[in-house]
Amino acid sequence: MPFVKVDPIAEAVELQEMFKDDAEAKEMFRQYELAHRENARLEQEEAELRNRLIKFRKDKKITQKELEAKTGLTQQAISRFEVGSGGSLKTILKYAEGIDCQLVPIDRQDIMDVDVYSRIEESVATNKQLFVAERARSTGIDSYTAEEFKSNMRKAIKKGATTHK
Repeated sequence: MPFVKVDPIAEAVELQEMFKDDAEAKEMFRQYELAHRENARLEQEEAELRNRLIKFRKDKKITQKELEAKTGLTQQAISRFEVGSGGSLKTILKYAEGIDCQLVPIDRQDIMDVDVYSRIEESVATNKQLFVAERARSTGIDSYTAEEFKSNMRKAIKKGATTHK
């Protein structure tokens, strides 16, 4: 009997409709959806780690054969890991060690904090550029650098002016 590819999301939607009035079934479907999303997130993180390790190996110009000699992993195991069709934690750790890469666990909140901070910095820089550009446009100055703006603002403040003209 041949295998049939099934879309788990479509099936879940169909089942949800069938059991839409059953509170216990609704909770079960909610849990399934959360588990499915978590699994997708973990698969994405696994792919990102694998791709980073492969890039690191290639950047260091280490061949799979050389990695085999350094780690004791077979070339086939290395290849399976790199194409995403295998790789236990032991394989990943040996692979990383073989390319002189240390895997360091970090708190997910730290990543989020850095990401949020970076986005805030980018936003501030963009807004500062827009402000300087608008100030230059409104004053009729074609080229108006941030340093010129600061200098003119300091002068205006010393004179007691409340706005810059």
